[in-house]
Amino acid sequence: MIKVLGFPKGLISIERGIAQRRFDLVCYSNSMKPLVLIECKAEKIDDAAMRQALGYNDTIKAPFICLASATEVITFWQEKGKMGSVPFLPKYSELYEISKRL
Repeated sequence: MIKVLGFPKGLISIERGIAQRRFDLVCYSNSMKPLVLIECKAEKIDDAAMRQALGYNDTIKAPFICLASATEVITFWQEKGKMGSVPFLPKYSELYEISKRL
């Protein structure tokens, strides 16, 4: 994430607690607003993983959510009332630019 996708190391929070739960990763914008919540799974991504990430994001309020397993990655967001998604984690700069219009 840091070397290939340009995520600033100082803006990544790992395994922090919120509301008696622990998220895996949250990456922040330069203004310290949550940019992307990343939920990592050892097994495949399923509906339970999606519900878990959405539950965390009710508190975090990141514009992007990423689910990642050893074999799959999906990043999704809501834009103009529709869900958008891509089967990868975009570069930090791309997420930041898209977040400006959301």
